[in-house]
Amino acid sequence: MKSKYHNKSCTVDNIRFASMAEARRYQELKILKLSHKIKDFELQPRYLLQEAFRKCPVCNNLQPHIPGSKKKHDLYCQKCGEKLKLIEGMEYVGDFLVHHLDGTSTLEDVKGTKGFMDPVFKIKQKLFEYRYPEQTINIVIMPARGKA
Repeated sequence: MKSKYHNKSCTVDNIRFASMAEARRYQELKILKLSHKIKDFELQPRYLLQEAFRKCPVCNNLQPHIPGSKKKHDLYCQKCGEKLKLIEGMEYVGDFLVHHLDGTSTLEDVKGTKGFMDPVFKIKQKLFEYRYPEQTINIVIMPARGKA
């Protein structure tokens, strides 16, 4: 499958990475862990940005979506009786969550260059910063080998 960012996916340790830059950062983190410079790291931590909800297309009434309920299950508006539309929730999936020796953690998003900070990422970053004020997404630039 071709990437919209023209990056090449690759596999390291039977883990498929979306880009070679992300795979190289994974290898760096493994070395940092083995050399006891970091405690540990996690792959692709997930953060909820917006819960799913249901919306009436007629009267615009909003109702919460009950997690685990079937998407195809028809639910009807409590105000007007119209069939509700399911609006999917939204998540931010980071590349790595690095756990440091001092007990702190750093959330990382790996980019090949700053140019890959597309509008969708910027919106999700803003939503993340608002919802999780105690955390920050650290952008890690991993240019192609031989480039600086």
